[in-house]
Amino acid sequence: MKIGVNSRLVREISGGPFSLSYLNVELVELGFDDVTLLDRNLEINHAMLWALDSFDVMFSLHVPTSDAREPNLRVDLGRMLRHNFRVMERVFEIASLMDARHVVIHGGDIVTENGTKFAGIAYRKAFLNTVRNLKTLASLARDYSVELYLENLDDNRVGSLPVELLALLHAVNEDISVTLDIGHAFIIVERYGIPLSDFFDVLSPFIKHVHLHDNDGISDLHLPPGEGKIDVGRVIMDIWDAQPENVVLEIQRFVDPENVKESIKAMRCDPRLLEVYNRHEHESEIINLR
Repeated sequence: MKIGVNSRLVREISGGPFSLSYLNVELVELGFDDVTLLDRNLEINHAMLWALDSFDVMFSLHVPTSDAREPNLRVDLGRMLRHNFRVMERVFEIASLMDARHVVIHGGDIVTENGTKFAGIAYRKAFLNTVRNLKTLASLARDYSVELYLENLDDNRVGSLPVELLALLHAVNEDISVTLDIGHAFIIVERYGIPLSDFFDVLSPFIKHVHLHDNDGISDLHLPPGEGKIDVGRVIMDIWDAQPENVVLEIQRFVDPENVKESIKAMRCDPRLLEVYNRHEHESEIINLR
């Protein structure tokens, strides 16, 4: 497994709090909110690509989401829009130029015409549109020699429950793998009372990419493992059993900067050889990277 971090953490890439030498990772996942890879006119920032090429790490890409900072980069697979494909083709071009083989994408938003979420007809429409979009995008990704990794999400987007994500993969019937987001999964687990192990049991053959972060079971806090309520020792064991290609520490805020470094170290070691990974009690103010 390659161990990585999100680009928001990295000083040399986004002005984040940590240097690459301190983090000592093999992979950085680039977010379009953190790094100007595309401008609002969908022009590729080649100077940024050349700068990134100087770093001795591999890269994955996270597709701009439906709430991306730049409105003209937003991708929502819940709607059939030509704009989705214009943005995605640019994303695939960037991935090909950078030799970034892994591209993480979200399912579509579930929103009715008046903005009310979770109505049945809105869900079915978003699900079917996500299937249609992914079928086309999977074929396009092959043309650029990149792979799509569909991420599990919260209830406001298609793909929150493990069986739902599995059904989506089967409906698409294309070569798409799963990004298992542990923080998102834990919120769903707490909300519906299902075991976190269900995500691994149901999706294990498809899990090639993992986003690892912690939270309180209510809000998507993106804390280092151990600063929230997730049973980190159990999760690390499950990740090692699943053996994904990549594990990305997707951290956006933290109590103690050392916890970020310790989380990376913890993921490198077979958990069966470690003592139980202790949760950190924290009373100090959370440092927010947003």
